[in-house]
Amino acid sequence: MEWEREIKITDIITLIWRRKWLIAAFVLIAAVAAYCYSTYYVTPQYTATGTLIVRNAEEKVNTNVELGELNASRVLANTYIEILKSGNFTNVVASDINLNYTASQIRGMLTITPRDETEILEVRVRNTNPHHAAIILNAILNNVDAAVRIVKAGTAIVLDPATVPKAPSSPNIPRNTVLGGFIGALISALIIVLPHIFDITVRDEKEISERYKIPVLGVIPTIKSERN
Repeated sequence: MEWEREIKITDIITLIWRRKWLIAAFVLIAAVAAYCYSTYYVTPQYTATGTLIVRNAEEKVNTNVELGELNASRVLANTYIEILKSGNFTNVVASDINLNYTASQIRGMLTITPRDETEILEVRVRNTNPHHAAIILNAILNNVDAAVRIVKAGTAIVLDPATVPKAPSSPNIPRNTVLGGFIGALISALIIVLPHIFDITVRDEKEISERYKIPVLGVIPTIKSERN
């Protein structure tokens, strides 16, 4: 059976503590690198958001809406999602805004999700230009009647039109900076700990006995010579 050195967690902690300045340097360098990359090299993305509600044509507008009617509205909402993301609809939007975007590019910017499994749809458009993001999203919301004509069932009402986003939605510079610092700490800890784990050097007579199962007869001391 191959001998393995017992690795104690206290030894690892002590080893890391002795190299704390190295870890701090790695954390600082990695955090600054992540901050600079996110700030100066990543193109900011802006997200315009709007909402619309999908109603079943047979749903009564009162407080006693039946569960079946709500479920029908949710199914209808999923149908509207697919239509709003379809090539034909995004072609209409591309022609309407006249900003030299193709239907495929608009589909790549567009995200539509139900809000908490309700019949309310959150529509988002992500673009490097905040004004273009708002223009495209408002064009989508303004043309929602075309989707209603295609489905021929229910209604879609715009609740919140798009406004020009004031701040970028990505990159998240604080998060990236913290993540960079964490990666720096992890890398430095591995650099410190791994050589210790895989070190097979015999350190004392106790390890000789444990490794080779033989008694130690004697130890030759280290003698320091004195220089005149």
